Amino acid sequence: MTSIHFAASRGGPREAPLHLMPFHIAYDGPAPLSTYFLVHPDSAPDGPSQEQVNPSRVQRFISTFRGRALKGTHIPLPDGYTGVLLRSSAPAAPKAKPPARPTPTKRRPGPSSKKRAASPIPIPVPDSDDEAEQAVQRAEEERPRKELRVDGVFRGFVLWGADGEADEEDAYVRALGEWRRLAELIHDTSVGATV
Repeated sequence: MTSIHFAASRGGPREAPLHLMPFHIAYDGPAPLSTYFLVHPDSAPDGPSQEQVNPSRVQRFISTFRGRALKGTHIPLPDGYTGVLLRSSAPAAPKAKPPARPTPTKRRPGPSSKKRAASPIPIPVPDSDDEAEQAVQRAEEERPRKELRVDGVFRGFVLWGADGEADEEDAYVRALGEWRRLAELIHDTSVGATV
């Protein structure tokens, strides 16, 4: 099991813009977003204005990605919540390559292979509590460590849609409210709380 440690960022975390796209991009690396992904405020609503539907969500945007029109809606995080962007100090593990040819799923006809038996593995048992504590401490020191540093914070994100704007029925918007309510229920310390 890998342990995760959070390191303090230098100079405090910066406010980071966050965009949730309606598709998967098969690329992981730097990209000149400020050159190609230009975001503009949406000034021409198609139906009733967003201000009339929900006054707390008034920021709407338009953009294009590879020639496809996108409509975005700013989704604020609930009051008292802040999102955190984390960056690993270690390089990402290389992705496993798919096999060059498909692996057979059935056994070849013929005589069955020999039966195998697992050999027992000796497990040292400490004689005292001190030895047990030392063994736990050695295991902790040998455990791989992953250090994460806070790279930015956000208080909302722009949810983009290729087929239209996000509304209260969008899966991400619903999940944000449902998880917040679930967290409140889990951490409720009042005795006899009812659901």
